[in-house]
Amino acid sequence: VIAANPFVPPDPPKTPEVTAVTKDSMVVCWGHPDSDGGSEIINYIVERRDRSGLRWVKCNKRNITDLRYKVSGLTEGHEYEYRIMAENAAGVSAPSETSPFYKA
Repeated sequence: VIAANPFVPPDPPKTPEVTAVTKDSMVVCWGHPDSDGGSEIINYIVERRDRSGLRWVKCNKRNITDLRYKVSGLTEGHEYEYRIMAENAAGVSAPSETSPFYKA
């Protein structure tokens, strides 16, 4: 007998958008995935990328279950794009669609 995980990773969350911008922070919001894979979402992973950079950088150190997150420590005048991943008991989703660029 093979013990199979009854859950699958969630679908990607909805495309993020930014609702509030200051010179060094942005509030990023997104929507629930279409499917949670049969297991509740235990964390959302928020990643950002500077327009001038190649690497995606994880923004949250702690688990978040809200559909919004304040990203701080940004550089004034730089442009950032965001993507979100959802995590459940089975694993992590594919990334969401990438947001447009927003300028700090």
